[in-house]
Amino acid sequence: MSSTSPQNVIQRFTYDWLIRFCELHPTDSNNFICPHYLNQTDFLQIPYIHARPLSRYSIVSELFDRLTKRYTPLIVHGNGYMYQDEMLKFVIPKTTKTVVLTGFVKFLLMKAGTITKYIEQKKIFFNLERLVISTSILQPSEFTYLVRQCKTVVCIDCSLTKPLPYSKVWPLISHCITLNLDVRNLYFDDKMSHALTQTAENGPWFVTMRNLCLNEETVFPIVNYYMTVPNGHFVQMMFQKYDSKRSCKSMAKTVKTMFTAAGFTVDISAANENLGFKRTITIKKMSNDLIRIRFSRPATSMHVQGNVIM
Repeated sequence: MSSTSPQNVIQRFTYDWLIRFCELHPTDSNNFICPHYLNQTDFLQIPYIHARPLSRYSIVSELFDRLTKRYTPLIVHGNGYMYQDEMLKFVIPKTTKTVVLTGFVKFLLMKAGTITKYIEQKKIFFNLERLVISTSILQPSEFTYLVRQCKTVVCIDCSLTKPLPYSKVWPLISHCITLNLDVRNLYFDDKMSHALTQTAENGPWFVTMRNLCLNEETVFPIVNYYMTVPNGHFVQMMFQKYDSKRSCKSMAKTVKTMFTAAGFTVDISAANENLGFKRTITIKKMSNDLIRIRFSRPATSMHVQGNVIM
């Protein structure tokens, strides 16, 4: 028979619960600063508020005060750029605490594997208002690790070391407000149609998907999804240059037919490619019964009157 008394069990459970409470405890992100910007090698509290209690519950007891100091995570407010060579010098925090990076961070010129050490350590988590990744190559695991808790994700001229289907990524980012995904090797797969149907009602408001294939298998699931979104939601589909012989104009007309059949009034217009609309179709839900579609056309096609396609 076990010698552990019920009282000891209760005390152990209570202590473990308090630790978990402290680990999940929200704290003021302004209490901390990322010393990378101070040429330091560790995460430190701002000195002049170092004595400030981490929790308003610290006054409950000395035990609770000790637990909050030991287990409450460090909330680091980021606000700047991080280059490849700087990231290599970035020392993992000398703390047993979890570090949560908030605010804004832009990663530039990253090479695959650079961020992996933070994943393996399981110490630093990204919960950013805005994450920008530019001109970088990432492993799929690094990409999903970075984007899964951010509110705005912008990827510019990025690439993955291995192909990654959209259906694996969408559940991790569908809570975002804004998405701009210019990521080579991130491809639209046949399971994405189902993934879109599982999106919460108030999914991303502004979405740009680049490097898509201009075909029905890619476009139609997106169109069906945007029939159901709240008013104001917008998607920009940017297609690979030579992936098919079909034009954006012909696909846009097909999309118009789909929306019209569903009972929407459709405002459709064209923009020349020399204005920056390279192989692009955009859809915006203006109201419960009005959809606006814009598509790119070759700059030499000037025969359409007033930009409006009849």
